[in-house]
Amino acid sequence: MDCIVCKRLYGAPMNQRMSDLPPERCEPGGPAFRYVGVDLFGPFHVKVGRSEMKRYGCLYTCFTTRAIHIEKLDSLQTDAFINGFVRFTARRGYPSKVWSDNGTNLVGARAELARSVRDLDRSLIVRETRRRDVEWSFNPPSASHHGGVWERMIRSVRKVLFALVIKCPRMIDDVLQTLFCEAESIVNSRPLTKCSDDASDESPLTPNHLLLLQGNSPLSWGAFHDADPYHKHWRHVQHLAKQFWKRWVSEYLVELQRRQKWNSESPNLSVGDLVLIMNENSPRGSWPLGRVQEVRVSRDGLVRSARLKTQFSELTRPITKLVFLEGSL
Repeated sequence: MDCIVCKRLYGAPMNQRMSDLPPERCEPGGPAFRYVGVDLFGPFHVKVGRSEMKRYGCLYTCFTTRAIHIEKLDSLQTDAFINGFVRFTARRGYPSKVWSDNGTNLVGARAELARSVRDLDRSLIVRETRRRDVEWSFNPPSASHHGGVWERMIRSVRKVLFALVIKCPRMIDDVLQTLFCEAESIVNSRPLTKCSDDASDESPLTPNHLLLLQGNSPLSWGAFHDADPYHKHWRHVQHLAKQFWKRWVSEYLVELQRRQKWNSESPNLSVGDLVLIMNENSPRGSWPLGRVQEVRVSRDGLVRSARLKTQFSELTRPITKLVFLEGSL
């Protein structure tokens, strides 16, 4: 299909081979929550005196252990978000790098939440976190699939909270905070590896095993004797942590490598290419044209997002929102 008009009317959006896991997802030896993704959800209505107020949840997802941490935000002001981040770092330590969505990436979120997130002062957030050598990275606009590692956790938390909130429709702040902690504990107790029906097999690995060195209940590690090479406490802990990490690498990491879609490599978009920019809120005939000004090349040398110049503005979009019309492909 070489006709430009036909491409504008019937051309399919571009796609690219699914990228490999980033090094941050499988880096051994680091503490939990060293690399995290952040997302917001809500609002939840709580009773304060005779009035009703809105509260929000801020979820942090660890890239390696897949554990989550939930902070309650009293509002979606930038100061409230930064205070929540300070509470998170006080309990979990400062991360090395943080990823988060743009406001346009909130899939399934209420319009009010999406508007509030777009109003957050991102430059202030980056400045405040940079003081602690924390690198903050925002995904391209309209690229929710770039944050699937934490989007899936938001869905899991919503399921748990929905079941709990129904039983307590008129909550107070203390109850909501407790619900967030319960939801965090439940999600962190989920199995990361396959469950076996054989009683002799080991229990499935959970994020709590990696955070607490135990699951839902205390585990008995057996007796250790003087002849045991791990009779010292610090050697014992190191041995257990190493065993957990080995199981994570051998049982869980290999499951993450499976590509369910985007298996084949496609030609890269180039500077100067002419594309059609998708907009789900308008009919296809009114989608704007864009000229590629800059391409974002990933670690594997493939292009998955680009900066575009339209008739009236410049914007950044993933290639899954672009329909190729004319150029070097």
